[in-house]
Amino acid sequence: MRGIAAAGHEIGVHGRQHRPLPLRGPRAPYDDLARARGTVTDITGTRPTLFRPP
Repeated sequence: MRGIAAAGHEIGVHGRQHRPLPLRGPRAPYDDLARARGTVTDITGTRPTLFRPP
């Protein structure tokens, strides 16, 4: 992922668990996306701004 970001590609998130968001509780999607965003930020040094539904 670092190499992809270093090459100038935008990296988005769609959650860590790859489960359909409507099938989960109201707080679970937010927490899942926040964790995925944090992981990408930790690895690449850049906070992702794009979201793609799972």
